[in-house]
Amino acid sequence: MPANVDTTERKIREFGSALESLEVRWRKTPPARVEWYKPPRRNTLPLLRYAVNPGKTMILKVMVLPTDSEGLAHISFAVFQIDGRFMYDTSVDLDDSQKATTWLRRLFTDKSVIEVAEKNGDWAGSQCRPPNGHLPAVGYAYARSWLGTYDAPEAGQ
Repeated sequence: MPANVDTTERKIREFGSALESLEVRWRKTPPARVEWYKPPRRNTLPLLRYAVNPGKTMILKVMVLPTDSEGLAHISFAVFQIDGRFMYDTSVDLDDSQKATTWLRRLFTDKSVIEVAEKNGDWAGSQCRPPNGHLPAVGYAYARSWLGTYDAPEAGQ
């Protein structure tokens, strides 16, 4: 096996261990019911985990995407409402797995919130940022935090 493949597999195992050390229950992945969001097939991913927040309002998918044309593997995060509506996604290089773990810790401890903008009831943009303890930023329909501390206002209102 080439050294770079060996190194990538080691990094994936290390990131998988880091995920298991976080205080969250990882589950099998349900299908996302979002037409334009097409995650890779499960059997093409070297690592795939999902978690539901305690209030059962958010689903987080964590995926390690296979190497791209530049030979880089990526850690991808996607957040959905429990009904499958898309909220937010981002990714980092596998080499930045510490950054990915830090992002997850911030999300799981409500040090980050997901704010979603809607237009005519459809997703129109989102951001992840520190909570301000108040309503979402101007132009955003609602905010969700993993523990529910900063949820405002209710989705769809």
